[in-house]
Amino acid sequence: MIDRFVQEVGELLGRGDLDAAQERVEARRGADPLAYHVGQAMVQVVLGNQRGYIEELFKAEAIGTTNPKILQMMASAHAMTGSPDRAEALIRQALEQDAAMLEGWQLLASLLSDQEGRGEEAAAAYEAMLGHVPRHYPAHMGLASLRGASGDLTGALDALAMAALSKPEEATPWRETIAMLVESGWGFGAMALVNITRDGFHEDDVNVFLDLLKLDIAVQMLGRGMAMHPDAPMGDWAGTTAELMQRAEAMNAQVRNHIALTFLSGGQLDEARAVLGTIDDDDEETEVAAETFYLRGLVASRAGDEAEALEHYSEALDLDPLRLDAAVNAATLLLKQDGEEALEELEGLLSQVPAPLRGWAPLRINEGMMLKRQGDLEAARAIFTELKDHPDVGEFATEALESVTLH
Repeated sequence: MIDRFVQEVGELLGRGDLDAAQERVEARRGADPLAYHVGQAMVQVVLGNQRGYIEELFKAEAIGTTNPKILQMMASAHAMTGSPDRAEALIRQALEQDAAMLEGWQLLASLLSDQEGRGEEAAAAYEAMLGHVPRHYPAHMGLASLRGASGDLTGALDALAMAALSKPEEATPWRETIAMLVESGWGFGAMALVNITRDGFHEDDVNVFLDLLKLDIAVQMLGRGMAMHPDAPMGDWAGTTAELMQRAEAMNAQVRNHIALTFLSGGQLDEARAVLGTIDDDDEETEVAAETFYLRGLVASRAGDEAEALEHYSEALDLDPLRLDAAVNAATLLLKQDGEEALEELEGLLSQVPAPLRGWAPLRINEGMMLKRQGDLEAARAIFTELKDHPDVGEFATEALESVTLH
């Protein structure tokens, strides 16, 4: 019965109907105290009142329950107040009732990871999650952290590979890890580790990931001139490239975009263009297709074809108005063109970006340059003045402000 109540309140809160949710909770005040306090806790989350959330769940705990979802919520409250032993006891009780509750295993793994000497127990909790959902991103990332901390770098790399394959768009964690290794002088050690791991038995997707890591390390150790250093002592790059090219068509579009970006970062424009050419835009989700067009724009721009680059950036923005990188790159190219037509196109392009996002500094700089070109010097001066102390664009804004002032 309480499960249905929790679901109903959750749906109301999810729709933003706070008043209706509070009415539903208030109706349980006298008739069902447990449901009332649990419901109040859910409302406190939406109100941003962590203390209220904890207090309501402690009141619910005093009443008692065997419901696994409620036990998990109570455990989270104890974890917030620095009572890991009580939190662990409650979450284990919840998992006895529902062994498939992923949130429960994740909370347990988190609790155990923070306690010295309990890394293997934490790993077992993550493994339990993967037993229910084999490609669970947080579980693989948690395992990677535990394996790395215990010195099992091969195990950590295996877990990172599965994490990246579980959620291809979240590649930042392992890319930053490799960057840190390279910057610390461990680039060759990281390369050796990848090669050793690559020699093991893996499913094909994992091998693709490891090949991408090899290219990433090379890019960061040699810079964009990687293609100009084929004799560098880092492995068979021609062979790695050929393998990736061969497998690319069997990968999903997100992975292929990632492969193309890696080639692009290494200055391998032909390979990047070829991989992107295998993607059928009509068969992909909007955000993925927008990423593909954006990458095609980068390839065209690096190749010196600004007209083609502009076309691709505009297509990316048409599909996904949140692609601010595409908007900035397209605006920069349009500002290089002469004539009123380019300015009109730029004005239309900037209007595609949702209003709350138009304040992003690089976009504002482009808007200021457009206004300057249109002769609205006062408006342009206001934008450049606003941005002259900005950490990213301040220097450019200051120069632009001086040029406007001279008029």
